Amino acid sequence: MRKFLLYLFLNIILLIPVQTRANDVVYTPKADNFIFLVDHSGSMAMHLTEETLKIHKAKEVLTKINELLPPLKVQMGLYTITPFEEYLSIAPYDKTKFKDNIDDISERFSVFGRLTPLGNDLKKIEPILSKLKGKTKVIVITDGGQNKGLSPIDSLKEIYEKYPNVCFYFIGVGSNPKQTKLLTKLTELKECSFFIEAKDLSSQQEVTSYLEKVFYGEKTTEITKKATKSKPIPIQKPIVKPKPKVVKPKPSIKPKTVAPIVKVEQSILLRSINFDFNSAKIKKEALPILKEVAVILKQYPNKKIIIAGHTCSLGPAKYNLKLSKKRAQSVAKFLIAQGIKKTRIKTIGYGESKPKFSNATKKGRSLNRRVEITLK
Repeated sequence: MRKFLLYLFLNIILLIPVQTRANDVVYTPKADNFIFLVDHSGSMAMHLTEETLKIHKAKEVLTKINELLPPLKVQMGLYTITPFEEYLSIAPYDKTKFKDNIDDISERFSVFGRLTPLGNDLKKIEPILSKLKGKTKVIVITDGGQNKGLSPIDSLKEIYEKYPNVCFYFIGVGSNPKQTKLLTKLTELKECSFFIEAKDLSSQQEVTSYLEKVFYGEKTTEITKKATKSKPIPIQKPIVKPKPKVVKPKPSIKPKTVAPIVKVEQSILLRSINFDFNSAKIKKEALPILKEVAVILKQYPNKKIIIAGHTCSLGPAKYNLKLSKKRAQSVAKFLIAQGIKKTRIKTIGYGESKPKFSNATKKGRSLNRRVEITLK
């Protein structure tokens, strides 16, 4: 028994490989430069689900990408589009700095006054592209909205002609069928490009798979010195009787449960559309905002529109109920004149029953004299 234990010990020691350095995991970048463009237009301030804004989902995806991205020796930049703003100028990739700048992207901005000239803003990165060397990949996180300015398709064609080493990738956030169609067409302009929905980048495995497709190649392992093995001392091995095999019964396969489809609402709250006391007339300064509302509503032709009117607490409750209905009807009439189908619209008045602000102050009462629109 002692001889056998000595044999075993010597063989374990002598068979251990000798190497001067641990294995190195190498990631091969698929480009020299990576630029992220995050859509910051009004539609991105709309609700993706009842509790989540589109812009929040965009930042969530971006954060996951940054967390799981290995320390590649590449240059990286972060910008918003519609409107165009630089958050992190193109520079060597730094995970901490990138995270800080993702956090700086605001989630609190108005739906209105922020149309989507997507084609114009794609071209705004040309001065950046002109200074870069090697391959460049541009990742655009957007809902695919386009309601002003140049055609995104024409803009991207021009960029590809000027910069053949550039490729665009699109991540869709809450895109409707029309927007998805546009993003798909944009990816068809170049073979390297492709489109993916943000909802398909939820798990760590999904994000890692995306990173391997876009950011880096397969992992390779390098050893700085070959391992050397010593010859074991020849000795007769003791005969060991094999133990009888125990066959374990296969576990029963449970049927997969299919998650129910949960319908959510997408809301646009017109807090900036206020009315004078005891009036259902739309103010002059509200007309441009309502025109923008009409543009956005046309992007969702299959959704119903609920227009709800509200009042402050001054005056009799029955009178306020009638006044709130008139306010809703005024907004509906204006939107119909802008080309919104009457059959899509339902008006309702809540009177003073649903205040959003305190009726104890003059400012609060003014803000409560409002209209809200909900897409369903």
